[in-house]
Amino acid sequence: MRALFVTEWFPPAWTAGGTVVSTWNLARALVRAGVEVQVLATDAHTGPAGQVPRERREAGMRIVTAGVVRPMGARAHRYGLAPGMPLDLWRASGNADVCIMQGLWTFPVAAASRICAVRGLPYVLSAKGSLEADALGQKPLKKSLYLRLVASGVIRRAAAVHFASGQERDSSRVAIGGTKSFVAPNGFEERPLLPAQGGELRARLRLPENSVLVGMAGRIHPRKGFDTIFHALARAAERVHLLIFGSDHEGNLPGILRLAAELGVGSRVHALGALGPGELDRTYASIDVLAAPSRSESFGNVVVEALLQGTPVMVSDGIPLAPYVAEHGLGAVVAACDPDAWASALNGWGAAPRRLDREATAAGVGRDFGLDVMAGRWLEVLAPLAQSAMRAGEAAGTAGSGRA
Repeated sequence: MRALFVTEWFPPAWTAGGTVVSTWNLARALVRAGVEVQVLATDAHTGPAGQVPRERREAGMRIVTAGVVRPMGARAHRYGLAPGMPLDLWRASGNADVCIMQGLWTFPVAAASRICAVRGLPYVLSAKGSLEADALGQKPLKKSLYLRLVASGVIRRAAAVHFASGQERDSSRVAIGGTKSFVAPNGFEERPLLPAQGGELRARLRLPENSVLVGMAGRIHPRKGFDTIFHALARAAERVHLLIFGSDHEGNLPGILRLAAELGVGSRVHALGALGPGELDRTYASIDVLAAPSRSESFGNVVVEALLQGTPVMVSDGIPLAPYVAEHGLGAVVAACDPDAWASALNGWGAAPRRLDREATAAGVGRDFGLDVMAGRWLEVLAPLAQSAMRAGEAAGTAGSGRA
């Protein structure tokens, strides 16, 4: 099987967040399963122009990168505005059996949908939370217009829409209409269990030795529940500190830090910035607990990433992974948007911190969310699509030979 990936962001754009991680992991999982993978991406959020090779082979896949129009600034990176992408798509789509598109509000996906339709190439759209009711409620006028003019066709032409959780699918049913859909949780690669260095982290931040380090990871966005946890922090013990780490491409961090200052907890909130994969795992291993107070998530990559370092988690009941956390005793589940409940949970954790068997936790989570598990679920969907496309191609070739 030959699979073509189309995405705006791809490594080394690690700071772009969970979409990059999940796309990279899926591509690698399919390579491991014997699929021939080609990736078409842009160089958005990869550093200076020209830093990423135009073509390269990595992890068993061929990667072609188109440059975004950098003079257009942040919009070029946000929407993947790469003029060379359509030609790349046309060339690559002729040598693929199935296409996988990541996201929705981007130029590469809009172009790929049209080209796949012309080619007769079936594609799967991985929504990445873009179709959830909560997400569509943000900038509703702009999104409703784009849905009407472009995105509705992208969804309608898809052979299937992928969701990372049943909760994401349920929240997206209105948007996808009659298009088929399936659920496949995000997968994660094996990673070494790093030593916990909480003492060093406290020293670097000049915090007391008895301080409780609560981490919040991922893209900096208001929907992540910063207002809830800041109000909770104001009611929690003074020794509880919040460490924020993740990308801020949309410029939300200054406003979030102002809110912390207004609530009187500015000195207990520490922004570490976007961390690379190695530094990210070291930070997960060194905090006392990861907090995920989001109102909703399509999946919750950061929860699995923390657990793969054996670090307990405190998640809202609006996150799809909350039942998994509760069932396996991996931390605490707290009511979303309830500062009193979060304050109680933070104080309780500070008074009696929960420790996990790090090796056993990492091993169990690694089994449940490994690359092979994810690849198996995807292949159940991709294989029939690819086989149908190959049969159609063979039939067209035979008909053409007969006419000749």
